[in-house]
Amino acid sequence: MVNQSTWMDSKSKIETIKKVQGIKAKIGYPDYFEKDYMIKLEKEYAEVAGERTKDENVADIVGLKMAFIAYRKWAQSHRNVDKKLPGLTKFSDEQMFFLSFGHAWCEKMSDTVAKFYLIADTHSPPQFRAIGSTSNLAEFDRAFGCKPGQSNSRVDKCNMW
Repeated sequence: MVNQSTWMDSKSKIETIKKVQGIKAKIGYPDYFEKDYMIKLEKEYAEVAGERTKDENVADIVGLKMAFIAYRKWAQSHRNVDKKLPGLTKFSDEQMFFLSFGHAWCEKMSDTVAKFYLIADTHSPPQFRAIGSTSNLAEFDRAFGCKPGQSNSRVDKCNMW
């Protein structure tokens, strides 16, 4: 994808390729697969899909970061507009942004559909799109008070800029 672009100079291409390779190296989210509760499909996915899904994973990370920046800018000029549902009042507006993002990827799928993700789809399965994107954002860490390496926070985040 980057190699074929005509709008980047060679220095920008080299830097972008380095960053994409950093993301590719973490695409299987191997740090999450050390846990006993991981299912077999997740372990298989970690070993298989990284190369095929890397472009979409980059897009997910960058898209989430841009959406968050746009939300914060909007929130500055629209104070006290967001209403909270009962039971969710303990979460900050920024936490609600990320909870909403994660909720968008919640789904139950059949084994057949899950295998399709492993074999053919250029997108990561939904749970990895949520985990991978948020684990690479310092903004997520700040919103939830996470330290790198804690819970869903990577120590070596893959930042495109």
